[in-house]
Amino acid sequence: MIPVYLRPGSSQEAIHIVMRSPFDMLRHAASKVQVPAPHLEAGIAEPETWRDWGEDPFMTIRSSRQRPRNAQVAVRYRDWWFYIDATDTVSKRSFRILKLLIGMRLADRDDDQRMPVLTVPVG
Repeated sequence: MIPVYLRPGSSQEAIHIVMRSPFDMLRHAASKVQVPAPHLEAGIAEPETWRDWGEDPFMTIRSSRQRPRNAQVAVRYRDWWFYIDATDTVSKRSFRILKLLIGMRLADRDDDQRMPVLTVPVG
């Protein structure tokens, strides 16, 4: 059996895995948005600087002036449509994973109410 650690280390006899944080995953997804030139020119969005991931696109979010006809997910923002095409299976899967991760992180946990309370005297 080979030990696996979810953090970097110095052991030569183990596999060390460094996972991306949810924030990194969101930044990576944001880097795949096709930002309209007028938004860049107006300073609404910054020029993309995170494209050097060295891998296939995680997700492609397209933009259009017209409402997309074949969109799985679409949102209108500042008179532009941003969407994931219904035929883009990689982007649809990535979007579902991001939704799941965010939902897990934001979900109320029932066991929080059973946590011990620590009272610290002040003053």
